Amino acid sequence: MIFSQHPDYFIYPIVPFFQLVYVCNTEQMIKGLDRFESELGGYLMRSEGYLSFTCPEFNVDEDDLRRLTIQLLEIIRF
Repeated sequence: MIFSQHPDYFIYPIVPFFQLVYVCNTEQMIKGLDRFESELGGYLMRSEGYLSFTCPEFNVDEDDLRRLTIQLLEIIRF
């Protein structure tokens, strides 16, 4: 659906989707995921077994993406 409207978007894998089944602090994790869309302006999606972030190639700062990913991994509790 995203790529029918935005065919030039890049996909950045964040975390394997199957691991999300074991998350204990779901509410905190969802808040962490929400920061990806609000701060970077793209979309979250499931792609090839990963929860991924997709956005235009030139709209994302990879350092910001890396920082948000690390912060998300730090708050997730299994």
